[in-house]
Amino acid sequence: DRPDVAELFDRLIPEKSLKSLHVDPSLPEVMLQPTACDVPLGSAATLLCLGCGYPAIRYQWLCNGTPWIGATQHRFVTHRPGSYCCRVSNDLSSVLSRVVEVSQSAPDEITSQGAAAM
Repeated sequence: DRPDVAELFDRLIPEKSLKSLHVDPSLPEVMLQPTACDVPLGSAATLLCLGCGYPAIRYQWLCNGTPWIGATQHRFVTHRPGSYCCRVSNDLSSVLSRVVEVSQSAPDEITSQGAAAM
């Protein structure tokens, strides 16, 4: 008979050890920066930003320097061209990701730009 995960955890890390476990607070850091993108007109761009730090990390996306209401996850989808960055924060501090451009082009412009790069 195989032990379940909780039983294995209890064997590996006794409860008394968990009570003395201490995590030092750390300033937020951006671990994965968003990247610029050019999408076809009418299409959505997906931006990603991953942060780390303790206590828990919060996200706030900004477009052209203005916070985007409700854009508080590590993934942000937009149909609007502009300059975007993400504020990664916790109770200790905050840091901004790099600023990236989201642009929209006619589908044939994107294809010809890609062909010219080859």
